[in-house]
Amino acid sequence: ESDRSGTLDMVDRWLALRSEGRDHLGPERIPWQAIRTLISQAIYGGRVDNYFDQVLLDSFLEQFLQPAAFNNDFPLSSIPQLSGNNNSSDSKDIPPPILMPDASSHSEFLRFVKEMPDDENPMWLGLPLLAERMLLTWRGESLLNKIQKSQTVYEEAATESKDKDKEKQEESSN
Repeated sequence: ESDRSGTLDMVDRWLALRSEGRDHLGPERIPWQAIRTLISQAIYGGRVDNYFDQVLLDSFLEQFLQPAAFNNDFPLSSIPQLSGNNNSSDSKDIPPPILMPDASSHSEFLRFVKEMPDDENPMWLGLPLLAERMLLTWRGESLLNKIQKSQTVYEEAATESKDKDKEKQEESSN
């Protein structure tokens, strides 16, 4: 929390310095690279311990923290276009890209967020269309493996118990 707060304070100071007392600051005057670096290193620095995760974080920051993000038609999600025939069965599942709303106030942005669909499409994050199905399949297979292992352990324990009971009966009958 303190890292986030310190980072936001630093960004506020940078923007105030760049605006030179004016109420508005053009996106081309914002120190984008410094902000991306600060967020990548100060807020998440030391917490991201996987190289791939760091590259992914840096690519998200590069994609969203740039002057074009101020444009109303700036894509907040990148949906790849299907090559060839777009009438395939998969094309109906491809959501339209999410574009920056034509909003200027906090309440307008909140309304935009609240009006977004509840079901998140994995393609909005650059994942394959079937990512959720793949994850659920993996979880199902993992659960079945655990059930099979526990069933095997149970059957082995039951067999051992029967064998011991049989041995006890044989000993008591001798």
